[in-house]
Amino acid sequence: MKLTAYLKHLIDNRVYRLIDLSNLSGVYLSDLSRILNGKRLCGAGTLAKLLKVLPDEHQTQFLMLWLQDQVPEGFGDKVHIVPASAHLRSEDSIDVGTFEGSIEFLTRLSGRNNSVRSLLMFLASHHKPEAQTP
Repeated sequence: MKLTAYLKHLIDNRVYRLIDLSNLSGVYLSDLSRILNGKRLCGAGTLAKLLKVLPDEHQTQFLMLWLQDQVPEGFGDKVHIVPASAHLRSEDSIDVGTFEGSIEFLTRLSGRNNSVRSLLMFLASHHKPEAQTP
């Protein structure tokens, strides 16, 4: 499970101690230990308690991994769960599957993102149009 692996990573790298997570969240230490050892799944209630005590940088990752764990095996290709910041906003939804759609999306995005603007400027300055035949 992805959430369990992430929790193990945080504990192993001493970002958190299990006892501290338990005390802060109100989740029993034994329950956290079972989740960490893969003997119990993290339920929605436990997740909610943990999210309340985690800083923003870990909240997003915890929630995203928990949601990914909820997708039944063999159906991962049916959904794509990523942080909200990686999604297009509804007013930006265009067909990015086409070249024109991709360029339009990047152009819109460049208004809000200096890195994308710089990339587009670089590409434009290095573009060599093909010679047109009469």
